[in-house]
Amino acid sequence: MRYYRQEVLTQIESLIPHFIARFSEETSSEMHIQIYLEAGHYAPDGERLEEGWFSANVTVPHEHGYVDEGKIAEAAKALALYLRQNDAKQQLANFDF
Repeated sequence: MRYYRQEVLTQIESLIPHFIARFSEETSSEMHIQIYLEAGHYAPDGERLEEGWFSANVTVPHEHGYVDEGKIAEAAKALALYLRQNDAKQQLANFDF
């Protein structure tokens, strides 16, 4: 299944609760999405995260504005893993898919 713009954000937010996603930039071949997690909530594996805000920039390839569902799931999983492994506040990470 393929998703377009707002559906990409909705999918990411549905895969990991408490994420807030927004597009920060878009080029002809990539969507740059900035995602925030309000820490203090629980990660998908049940681990409680540090208090504070975390952010990550996700670069997702797209074709004519459409993104494959697998890429969205990949991004969400990578973000969850990153947040579990990094407990410092105000972390910034970049993910390219």
